Amino acid sequence: MNIRIKTKDSITGFTIPCSEEQIDKLCEVLGIHNNSQAVITVDSVYMDDRANALLQNKTFNLDKINFLAKRLDSFDGKEMTTFYAIAYGEQIEDIDSLINLTFNTHCASVVKDFSDLNAIGKSMYLIEQGGVTMEELNQLNGEEYFKNVLADNPNPLVTPYGILYKNKNEFEQVYDGIHFPEYYWEENMGTVALGKDGFAEYLYLPYVETELTKALERLGARDVSECRVTLDSTIFNDEMKNILKALPKNSQEEINGINHIAKRIADMGTKEMSYLNNLAGDLQPQTMKDLDAIFDSAYEFEMFDGIYNAKDYGRYMICDSGHFEYDENLEEYIDFERYGSQRLKCENGAFTSAGYLVYHGYNQNLAEMLTEIGIEIPSQQTQTLKLYMPLKGSTYYDEND
Repeated sequence: MNIRIKTKDSITGFTIPCSEEQIDKLCEVLGIHNNSQAVITVDSVYMDDRANALLQNKTFNLDKINFLAKRLDSFDGKEMTTFYAIAYGEQIEDIDSLINLTFNTHCASVVKDFSDLNAIGKSMYLIEQGGVTMEELNQLNGEEYFKNVLADNPNPLVTPYGILYKNKNEFEQVYDGIHFPEYYWEENMGTVALGKDGFAEYLYLPYVETELTKALERLGARDVSECRVTLDSTIFNDEMKNILKALPKNSQEEINGINHIAKRIADMGTKEMSYLNNLAGDLQPQTMKDLDAIFDSAYEFEMFDGIYNAKDYGRYMICDSGHFEYDENLEEYIDFERYGSQRLKCENGAFTSAGYLVYHGYNQNLAEMLTEIGIEIPSQQTQTLKLYMPLKGSTYYDEND
């Protein structure tokens, strides 16, 4: 949704929904503080008459209109039409009610074409139920169901988007006008729920500092210690969670630790989590410093899952690594154990419960963890190279004169 924001002296274009970082930049441009009370005036919505009917020339809380846009961003065409039809028919205009409406579009259906009453009835039934089996839907007499809906709606609302028919679902107040409901707009590393006095605010990992500040403002808390901190993440592994348990509960230190780990995971990429989980399982980090060392040096390791002895390692290297052209007819003449043993002597590795682990780096912050599994980090030797010969360079034009 492309909106034009009206200020005293100018018009500023901006796209919502957006991230907190983008909101922070907008507030800097507008010269306003980025807090939970920040407001903007919408001059218009670019090329969107439906949105203009609700938003044009009105002032809104910045976070609220952004949350509304996040909700609408997930809608398909049918849900979007229902949203605007209900808003028009029920004359819903305030931002809190519009946000609540996004959680209640299943309470009505909009009909524009009455040529197939059976299909209309089935569509209405599916919206009311939320989900049914194909067998149940095929057996349903859609036209008969539609007639029952008509009987329950003697005076349906006529809107520019179609005729609005309510079903048996009741409107729910999901949003209280202050605390935003939990909603996953984009991929994240999990959530942190901050709870206080029966209310909750949600931070999506990794969060930025202004998001935490706003959450505390909405909860009426001076700092994190007044809240209950709850982490919900399927990405954090057991080693990470154990490190966090050692931090003071419901503290700034705890929530900082959670966000720090989330940032490290985001920087590495969730696709690498399986590898990282295996590495953490082998090294068993005990502190945040240990965990950082693993993140810093993750790509200095080689892991050979399921290999527990020299013979298995030799067989893997010769047969499966791709380093050799292997003829299976020669297998009985190859001493896999001897070859594997020779490689083990030349490598800085150890067998773990998951397999064979090799370390190729020099990060001394890993020393204690590696020593526990039998790997010693070699001292890193440096040499100075001196050049006494004159260096001469030529350009393309010199060579082609």
